[in-house]
Amino acid sequence: MLSAIVDRLPVLSRRGPRDVEVHKATADSRQAGPGSLFAAIPGLELDGHRFIGDAVDRGATAVLLSRWPDQWPDKVVGLEVPDPRRSLALAASVLEGEPAAALQVHAITGTNGKTTTAAILRSILEAGGGRAGTLGTTGILWTGPGGEVAREATHTTPEGPEFYRWLRQMVDDEVEAVAVELSSHALHQGRVAGLAIDVAAWSNLGRDHLDYHHDLANYEAAKALLLSEWLATWGKSDATFVLNVDDPIVRRHVTDWSRVLRVSSRPGAVVRGDADLAPLEPPAMSLDGIAVPVQWESEEGLLTTSLLGEHNLANCLLAGGCALGAGLSLAVVETGWRQTCGAPGRLQRVQREDGAGPIVVVDYAHTPGALREAMGALRTLGPRRLITVFGCGGDRDMGKRPAMAAVAAEGSDLVILTSDNPRSEDPESILDQVEAGLEGTTTSYLRHCDRRAAIAAAVGEASDGDVVLLAGKGHETWQEIAGQRYPFDDQVEAACALERWS
Repeated sequence: MLSAIVDRLPVLSRRGPRDVEVHKATADSRQAGPGSLFAAIPGLELDGHRFIGDAVDRGATAVLLSRWPDQWPDKVVGLEVPDPRRSLALAASVLEGEPAAALQVHAITGTNGKTTTAAILRSILEAGGGRAGTLGTTGILWTGPGGEVAREATHTTPEGPEFYRWLRQMVDDEVEAVAVELSSHALHQGRVAGLAIDVAAWSNLGRDHLDYHHDLANYEAAKALLLSEWLATWGKSDATFVLNVDDPIVRRHVTDWSRVLRVSSRPGAVVRGDADLAPLEPPAMSLDGIAVPVQWESEEGLLTTSLLGEHNLANCLLAGGCALGAGLSLAVVETGWRQTCGAPGRLQRVQREDGAGPIVVVDYAHTPGALREAMGALRTLGPRRLITVFGCGGDRDMGKRPAMAAVAAEGSDLVILTSDNPRSEDPESILDQVEAGLEGTTTSYLRHCDRRAAIAAAVGEASDGDVVLLAGKGHETWQEIAGQRYPFDDQVEAACALERWS
């Protein structure tokens, strides 16, 4: 009944019956039906208030809204709330039986590293003997009674009804802990309001999503809502904040929460009192991965992983910090580090069966910071040359396009500009903006609008001992052009190009 939900909502005024049957929540009037609670969410392009009539015609028994229409139907409950989207999430949580309360919830935010950190953390949590899941960019994954369950994601952080349905399914499958990615959009919009968090983690902050947030100050403020709103309002009583103190922007939020665990990639940071978990000495990095002794408070251990690069050291430490903050032992964390395979499309190597040809690595890096990190990780492997293939997505922050090119030129021996997901924009126009960032550089570059041709050209240009980085799309198995998604997988294209290499 609606009465079971109303007490959790910040209702400003109401109209209609005293109580009605409600068993489903949605923001899509097309999905409304008998017993539905419809949320009229004001959007950038469409205003959900326009669709209240449609939802009611389809059987919705209650509506969340932020302003009243001229007339209101007698048999439908109307609830005026400050933010229908936040209230939708709160209602969805109640309708699903508040599944987060039955889970150990790790909420991870940051510009880069969320997906890999969540994957590493899941490995650690399962090394502790329980079932765990992840919910984020690469999908919804958990260990059920019959083994691995995998579902496709529509967003890094879905809307409340979908999000809480996934958590409910995990609880029903006896999952004990989950690592969820909270994007800046989700935090700002309150998509999964009501999430009862045990551990909140913040990896870093760099340039991204400025098409939405407009500037870095707003972007930072959106990320900081993880502490000021989410932990403060819905966090569990002993919630812990884990942060990467190597990032200066993240570090200045160290006093935003009372129970804090600091991680750092800088050797000796624990001894100096700058961190609670950090390496004891510089790490050994190779094609086999990372190995480094670490210190957790007064305890010492060994971080070994097959993951590549300095940024994956940071991801491992952040994931380890989350696990330690939740009460797991350093021995369990060490096991999880050893066992993790990371996330798909994150510095993922593609090679021929005979091992011939260049090293090809696929990565999701689609921001200047992430691209710099990926190239830096590959440089530590000592390649003869580093060839970088990348593009920039359409209908997204235009300001980062020349910045991405400048970063690529700075760290590569050869840059190949190509399409990412142009979406509704002209691919060649995007490349013109990207190419502007190469003015004044001496780095050689090529331009192939067709991504398949660009990958083939990169592998064809490469020799034994070279590394080819295919950046931007990572795990994606499609390319969006003119509003349509077409099958496309960087790993498949790289494998085909390597088979033709000689």
